[in-house]
Amino acid sequence: MSFRIMFDSVDPTQIPAHAELVAGYIDGPKSQWPDAAWTMFPKAELVRINVTGDPSHGGDVLDVERFDASPADAPVWFDARTKAGAGGLTIYCNRDTLPAVHEAMGKRSYFRWIATLDGTLFIDGYPPLEGPAVVQFAGAGAAGRNVDVSLVMSDYFHPAPSRPAARSVADLLVRTQATRTELGQLEALLAKYGA
Repeated sequence: MSFRIMFDSVDPTQIPAHAELVAGYIDGPKSQWPDAAWTMFPKAELVRINVTGDPSHGGDVLDVERFDASPADAPVWFDARTKAGAGGLTIYCNRDTLPAVHEAMGKRSYFRWIATLDGTLFIDGYPPLEGPAVVQFAGAGAAGRNVDVSLVMSDYFHPAPSRPAARSVADLLVRTQATRTELGQLEALLAKYGA
């Protein structure tokens, strides 16, 4: 398994230009990125987030949180997107809404992107640093700008085969041009969970 870092923001100018994985918004009255924003990251793997639950808008990820899609919207969106030929679909939620998402999604196979935003990477019911596919562990306060930071633990979540995978935390952070402080913070988080 390898680790990758993904950035997301309602303001694409806040995402580091060197990011390898970038998540942005395809709909929503306050979050939709302009078309030009998607071209700001020519070397990144792009992840498109749907916040309304309307499958006609597309997207790779459905954002299930307050003021966005609901857990009940998740299977409708997922089934319609699957029927349209989309693969690698993901449901984004937090720890509190995860049980409702699991119940609504039933036996469907999908990636889980779980927000903690408190620096923790462990989600009950998943092996530490092996699941879920993605954990959004740091928000704007920790990042120092209007961006959220996620650790991608699944090699199958938006793979970028043209790039070698990071095999260690140090390799990951060097490739993302992290500072020594950032390296220490992430290493401390990973050490906390025995990685």
